[in-house]
Amino acid sequence: MKAVIFDLDGTLIDSMSMWKNLGKTFLEEKNLIMTDEVSQTMTTMSLTMSSKYLKEHYNLKDSSEAIYNYFKKVILEFYINQALPKEHSLETLQAYNDLGYDVVLGTATNYGFVEPLLERFDLMDSFKFVQTVDSVKTSKDNSKYFKIISNKLEISPNEIFLFDDARFALSAAKNIGIKTVAVYDKYSDDHWKDIKVENDYAIKTFKDWSAK
Repeated sequence: MKAVIFDLDGTLIDSMSMWKNLGKTFLEEKNLIMTDEVSQTMTTMSLTMSSKYLKEHYNLKDSSEAIYNYFKKVILEFYINQALPKEHSLETLQAYNDLGYDVVLGTATNYGFVEPLLERFDLMDSFKFVQTVDSVKTSKDNSKYFKIISNKLEISPNEIFLFDDARFALSAAKNIGIKTVAVYDKYSDDHWKDIKVENDYAIKTFKDWSAK
């Protein structure tokens, strides 16, 4: 193996509760209900995509820019002041860097939000590059997203590990031959039994994994 892709939210960082409640809280303020279908659809999207999607789906008077700015304020406050790493995640990240792997951050989160979080945890030099869905105009449920990373690295997919908590992202990566490591998050609990079967490896925490 030559390279590792780490997801951010729900994998390296314990932040899925913030993301899951983001759209829900916004809609509740307008006396609207977020359905499971809407929540799942937004999971695959960037914030820009989600803002536009909510406006269109609920026929909101707010502009997509206004919705985006509402989300932006909540996310930045959380990333800068509250977000914490998942157990042993940053140690595993450092171990792969020490071993000489090409390490990539592959996230659905806009880089404008990612950067202050990386700065906060002194991770700016921990990745060969950061790929967001906005930067490649492709969501993480599309195998193309991971193929782009493979092409940038000039490394065959079967020589790349992916650590991710999202079932759709793991499936998209596995479809092109990437070795998938499912990382447990409480928000994937309902599907964890199936996720373990579908992927090459599955871990409850990074303490269960030895970088080598």
